[in-house]
Amino acid sequence: MGPTTRLGMVVVMVLALLQGTQAAPGYLQSPGNDEFTTIINEILTFILNSVDDPLNLKDPLNLRIDAPYMADVTLYMEKTTLAGVKSFTAHDCTYDDAGNDKKSVVLKFQSPQLKIKTPAYVINGTVVDHIDLHGKGPASFIIDDFDLSVAVKGIINISGKVITMVVDSAIIDLEMRRWTVDFEGLMPESDLGEVFNEFFSEHGPELFDILEDKINKSGKLVEFLNSLFPPKTSAATLHSDVEP
Repeated sequence: MGPTTRLGMVVVMVLALLQGTQAAPGYLQSPGNDEFTTIINEILTFILNSVDDPLNLKDPLNLRIDAPYMADVTLYMEKTTLAGVKSFTAHDCTYDDAGNDKKSVVLKFQSPQLKIKTPAYVINGTVVDHIDLHGKGPASFIIDDFDLSVAVKGIINISGKVITMVVDSAIIDLEMRRWTVDFEGLMPESDLGEVFNEFFSEHGPELFDILEDKINKSGKLVEFLNSLFPPKTSAATLHSDVEP
């Protein structure tokens, strides 16, 4: 199960327990927000127990960074790992009734530090509209005080062991205090490699804003969540799907 699927399963389990069904035995039907956050942490711990740390990410990774007036580059990375996955905890999670049997849920997760590493990257493009950028070699990204939140509105129905769900909206928000970028072999024929590493390190928050905007506008997060338990076709159970 990939990291995106695991995040989706957290959302599914949360929506299930908020419906007060037998899918979440032992939990109160309407917990307060503090208790709700505790429940989310228990679910998160259960899921992270089956995750490797460092976690192997999709291989290879192909990224396009298109930030007007800042950078237009393509980035290719092989054998990329993410360390610090098990440090995630939930905090300040909330839910509200949204009417028509729907729930509005906000899940917030934080990690003090994440480290992304690749032994082989290739980058090409331009920065500040016209300055050529290229390089290849190993690279690392250190993200300090990372915070991820997902705001979901939807409904879930459980009949026996069959789960169906409809998510109306899902908005992701990515925040961090800082990140440190180190592309080795960047602009190898000049002394500009360090300058560009500092440039990308300084503009980390803006790049995250662009990433979350693309995710939210694409609607793919809603599509993914709805694909987990589509109406009339799902015979999967919540319990069996989250087992490691």
